[in-house]
Amino acid sequence: MTRYCCLAIALALFTWTAAAQTPVRFEEHFIDSTLRIDYYHIGNSSEEFITLDHVYRQGTWAGSTVNLLDPFMNGRYAVRVFDAP
Repeated sequence: MTRYCCLAIALALFTWTAAAQTPVRFEEHFIDSTLRIDYYHIGNSSEEFITLDHVYRQGTWAGSTVNLLDPFMNGRYAVRVFDAP
Protein backbone atom coordinates (compact mmCIF):
# COMPACT_ATOMS: atom_id res chain seq x y z
CA MET A 1 0.00 0.00 0.00
CA THR A 2 2.79 2.42 0.92
CA ARG A 3 4.53 1.64 -2.34
CA TYR A 4 1.45 2.71 -4.33
CA CYS A 5 1.07 5.93 -2.31
CA CYS A 6 4.69 6.86 -2.98
CA LEU A 7 4.24 6.09 -6.66
CA ALA A 8 1.08 8.23 -6.84
CA ILE A 9 2.81 11.15 -5.09
CA ALA A 10 5.84 10.89 -7.38
CA LEU A 11 3.60 10.82 -10.45
CA ALA A 12 1.63 13.85 -9.23
CA LEU A 13 4.85 15.80 -8.55
CA PHE A 14 6.25 14.89 -11.95
CA THR A 15 3.05 16.02 -13.68
CA TRP A 16 2.99 19.27 -11.68
CA THR A 17 6.63 20.15 -12.42
CA ALA A 18 6.22 19.31 -16.11
CA ALA A 19 3.19 21.59 -16.32
CA ALA A 20 5.02 24.35 -14.44
CA GLN A 21 7.88 24.25 -16.95
CA THR A 22 5.63 24.46 -20.00
CA PRO A 23 6.64 27.64 -21.82
CA VAL A 24 3.98 30.33 -22.12
CA ARG A 25 3.92 32.15 -25.44
CA PHE A 26 3.15 35.88 -25.36
CA GLU A 27 1.03 35.73 -28.53
CA GLU A 28 -1.27 33.05 -27.08
CA HIS A 29 -2.29 34.99 -23.97
CA PHE A 30 -1.67 38.69 -24.56
CA ILE A 31 -2.17 41.46 -27.09
CA ASP A 32 0.64 43.81 -28.07
CA SER A 33 -0.62 46.68 -25.94
CA THR A 34 -0.01 48.26 -22.54
CA LEU A 35 -2.62 48.76 -19.84
CA ARG A 36 -1.93 51.89 -17.80
CA ILE A 37 -3.71 52.22 -14.47
CA ASP A 38 -3.66 55.56 -12.64
CA TYR A 39 -4.60 55.39 -8.98
CA TYR A 40 -4.29 57.28 -5.72
CA HIS A 41 -2.70 55.64 -2.69
CA ILE A 42 -3.56 57.76 0.34
CA GLY A 43 -3.78 57.34 4.08
CA ASN A 44 -2.20 57.97 7.45
CA SER A 45 -0.61 55.89 10.20
CA SER A 46 -3.81 53.96 10.97
CA GLU A 47 -5.51 53.44 7.58
CA GLU A 48 -4.88 53.55 3.88
CA PHE A 49 -6.99 53.69 0.74
CA ILE A 50 -6.33 52.93 -2.90
CA THR A 51 -8.74 54.53 -5.37
CA LEU A 52 -8.87 54.06 -9.12
CA ASP A 53 -8.51 57.21 -11.22
CA HIS A 54 -8.21 56.17 -14.89
CA VAL A 55 -7.49 53.08 -16.98
CA TYR A 56 -5.89 53.54 -20.40
CA ARG A 57 -4.90 51.25 -23.24
CA GLN A 58 -1.69 52.69 -24.63
CA GLY A 59 0.87 51.87 -27.30
CA THR A 60 2.69 48.59 -27.63
CA TRP A 61 3.89 46.24 -24.92
CA ALA A 62 7.25 47.50 -23.64
CA GLY A 63 8.09 44.55 -21.39
CA SER A 64 9.66 41.19 -22.07
CA THR A 65 7.73 38.81 -24.29
CA VAL A 66 9.85 35.88 -23.08
CA ASN A 67 9.93 36.17 -19.27
CA LEU A 68 6.22 36.57 -18.60
CA LEU A 69 6.07 35.47 -14.94
CA ASP A 70 7.62 37.42 -12.09
CA PRO A 71 9.32 34.83 -9.87
CA PHE A 72 10.11 37.26 -7.06
CA MET A 73 6.81 38.90 -6.05
CA ASN A 74 8.72 41.59 -4.13
CA GLY A 75 6.98 44.40 -2.34
CA ARG A 76 4.04 44.79 -0.04
CA TYR A 77 1.42 45.38 -2.73
CA ALA A 78 0.79 42.98 -5.58
CA VAL A 79 -2.10 43.00 -8.00
CA ARG A 80 -3.05 39.98 -10.08
CA VAL A 81 -5.46 40.44 -12.96
CA PHE A 82 -7.31 37.50 -14.49
CA ASP A 83 -9.81 37.15 -17.32
CA ALA A 84 -13.34 36.25 -16.26
CA PRO A 85 -14.06 32.53 -16.83
